[in-house]
Formats: sequence, structure tokens, C-alpha cells
Amino acid sequence: MSDESAARATAITDLSTSFTNSLGEAVGAAVTTFNQAISSETEARAQAITDLSADFTNALGVAVGAAVTNFGLAIADESEARAEQYGLVTARLDNVDGGTASVEQLFSAQADALGNLSARASLAVTAGGVWSGITVTAADGSRGPISDITMSAMTINVSTAKLIFNNGAVMKVLGTGFGVGNEFIDWFGPSMPFAQCSRTNGTVWQTITGDAYFGGSLSAGALTNGGQTSSIGPDAIADTGGFGSNGGKITVVMSWSYTWTWTVRYPGTTAGRDQFDNAAANYGATSADGYGYSGTRAETGSPTLTLAREIGGAGRIDVATASISPGSGRFQGQRPLPAGGEEGYADFSASWSTSLTYTDPDRVITDRRFLATLARGFTPSVGAVSQRVTIITTEE
Repeated sequence: MSDESAARATAITDLSTSFTNSLGEAVGAAVTTFNQAISSETEARAQAITDLSADFTNALGVAVGAAVTNFGLAIADESEARAEQYGLVTARLDNVDGGTASVEQLFSAQADALGNLSARASLAVTAGGVWSGITVTAADGSRGPISDITMSAMTINVSTAKLIFNNGAVMKVLGTGFGVGNEFIDWFGPSMPFAQCSRTNGTVWQTITGDAYFGGSLSAGALTNGGQTSSIGPDAIADTGGFGSNGGKITVVMSWSYTWTWTVRYPGTTAGRDQFDNAAANYGATSADGYGYSGTRAETGSPTLTLAREIGGAGRIDVATASISPGSGRFQGQRPLPAGGEEGYADFSASWSTSLTYTDPDRVITDRRFLATLARGFTPSVGAVSQRVTIITTEE
């Protein structure tokens, strides 16, 4: 029993004796009952105070019963206030300019009526407007277990010790010289005794002399994958190949470009001139001087460019198809002159192009592959062809 409790028990015993002499054995017995109730748990004390209040009310009237009730409430308030006071130690200094320097140390241990337990210890120092401190907290209650250390400081100085993060499989250690040869200031790798940390078994490390090594995979900026084909066949595929993802936004751009050119020479004869005129008419070609001709036309055809995707080992599926406008045909040449036997020529060309941008809706860390597939639908019998099918993916 503490000194405070002993003193309180003696005081109440004396009070019991006084009431016994003045008011009789009934009132004294009621006070003795109150003395015994104080040493019980909180609920028993509250009940005893209520019973005592009733006894006093019966013996001396409502006024005395109310006084005892107020006394019981005062005891509870006093206990709570004293716990806070005894758990807090403060040193404070105020200077003449109004600034304050202080040191506060707090210890707190609590258990509520529901059985929730918590404990906290903190140390805080202030000087003017600068504050530094640490709080250690543990709790086991209805909100789940809590184990926390909170620090607030501009600088944390670890001069001779080590700062360790270890989950049992891998660990990261910061120190002023540890491992083989005491050469590391920073080391990451498999969990092991500090003395065995070395350059060969570390995944990432930095030495006290400035040497450093990074053995993991590094992602910097956007992840880009792509493929391109220059096949001139009517069916062509550009393939990114399989690639990994960080789960970010993946944008796919595919495109197709096609160019066909052919040059024809016409003899300087009437037949050669007629052949030129027929070809020019197919393009609606006109001339300003009767000698040089040029014209254009829309090229027919039904090419398709389709985007397909494979993800996570699943089968290939088409996810988008590009819209392709009619191609552009062009005629440019010089008309033969039969009177002078001067030959003529014509340059024919045709071109198609299209592109499509697609955003992958699945932002997951899963390997995938994209393919751009061209089905041109036509093959020229003469002339030269240049063709490109391209696909590029970018993950932000």
C-alpha cells in the first residue's frame, strides 16, 4: 500500500470513530463499509459509494448523501489528474526576450474497462521555435496491435551504431563502417551477420571510399518496346515480342506506310502519243503548255491493319483496327512529239498511310505482346514498292 493510501485509510478510520461517538454505531459502520470499498476495483468502489450515500441519506437526510456522492466523484477526478501529473516531468526556462527552452518527459500506461491496454513514453525538447523528440507507443486493443516509434528531427546522427532493416529474407544496413574489411556505409542483400557483408554477396552497396554497385534491375523513365518490318509483301506483321510491365498506363501506336512508283517511256510516234494520252486521262492529267502533264486520282483497294494482343499467356485476340482512307495516285510526265520523233515519259506513283493509337485497359504487372498485322489485298505487277509496318508501346 502506498503512503497516500495508508494516510487515507487512517483518516477515514478516525472519521469513523468520530461519527460513532457522535451519531452512534449505525453511522460508524457505514463509514467503515466505505473504507473497505476504497481498496476494491473501480466498479465496486462506485457501488459502495452509492450504498453509503443511501445509508447517509436514511440516517442524516438528503444533504449528507449528496455530499458523499460528490466526494466519490472528486476521488475519481483526483486519481485521473494525479496520474497525469506523476507521468509528466518538465524542465522549462524562459529568457528575458520571451524565448522558451524546455524538456518534457512523459510516461503513460493505461487499461480501460474493455480491457484495452496501451503504454507510451516520449521525450521532447524545444528551444524557441525548434522542436525535436521521440515517442514510443505500444497498444493491444480493439483497434489491433500497435508498435510504433515516431521521431521528429532535422538531423539523425548515428556515429558508431548501425541502422538495420531486416525482414528475415533480405536486409538493408546503414553504418559508419561494417562488413568484410569494415568498408561499407550502405549495404543491401540477403539476411546474414553484419561481418559477412561483402561486395560479392551484396545486391546494392556503397563503401566509405565512395565505391558503389547496383546489381538489381533499374527502371528509368518510360518503358518502350517496339517492332518494325520492311516487308513488301501483301501480308506483313510488326511484333513487339513479349515484354514485362510495371502495371502503368501502356499506350500502343501502330502505323503503315506504302509507296509504289513506276516510270514508263513512250516512243515518239503516234501510237506512243496515244498511249500517253490514255494514261494521262486515267489520272485526269492536264497541261498548261501541251507538253508537260500532271494529275491525281484516288487509288482503290481494301487494305486492313489490325492490332492484336497477348497477355498473361492467354491466346491472341484482336483489340483494334485502323481506319484506312483510299490511297493517293499521281501522274506526271511529258507527252511524246511524233512530228519530231521526240519520245515522252510518265512517272506513276501511289501511296497509302494510316496510324492508330490504343491504350491498354489492363494496368497489371503481367507480361504481354502486341502485333500489327497488315492485309494489303493487292500486289502490283510492275514498279517498285516501299512499305513499313511499325508498332511501338510506351509505358509511363
